[in-house]
Amino acid sequence: MFLAAPFLVLATLLGLNYGSVLAYDPEYALDQTELSGEFSVRVLKPGIDGSRSVASGDRVKALLRTFSPSVPKHITGFAEQIFEVGKHPVVPLNNAIANMRLDEIRRVGIPFGEYGKIFYEVHVVSIA
Repeated sequence: MFLAAPFLVLATLLGLNYGSVLAYDPEYALDQTELSGEFSVRVLKPGIDGSRSVASGDRVKALLRTFSPSVPKHITGFAEQIFEVGKHPVVPLNNAIANMRLDEIRRVGIPFGEYGKIFYEVHVVSIA
């Protein structure tokens, strides 16, 4: 549990719910690029063709799931968030969601020191 403490703090700051009820097994397995120690962005589901792309300053409603292979499975997060692109508290997410389309799902892997990576799956629900 000690290793999970920074993850819990981050999840709490983001308003994510966590616990065994929301335990999350990724629908899309992690690939080799994601398992490396580097920052990664992977499109899991393309967005709707012809829909508007996310740009800096847009207000986005998104479903976010967060997990890490280095912490117990029951410590995962899920939240619906509305935020202005460019002002999300997890700074790397701001660039990673640029140009996403409506209904697109991307997984962003952010290195987190000795704890490995924290993954965020971002599903764009609306763009305003």
